[in-house]
Amino acid sequence: MNLERDFFDKADRTALHLALTKLEPRQQYLIHEVYFLNRKYVDIAREEGKDPSSIRQATERAVKRLKKYFNE
Repeated sequence: MNLERDFFDKADRTALHLALTKLEPRQQYLIHEVYFLNRKYVDIAREEGKDPSSIRQATERAVKRLKKYFNE
């Protein structure tokens, strides 16, 4: 998790915003909630009636996809 936070802290904000627009709305939401609002997986999961591990996995997939777009 710290590696992802480092990525967001060091990323050029303009390039990061552009890369975020390429994600699906759900992925954008998760990135925003977890990395910009510092929300915990368990809190998001509770709100959505889902298991925290599914939120974590979906967020990890979003980060992986974001990194791919960011590095293009």
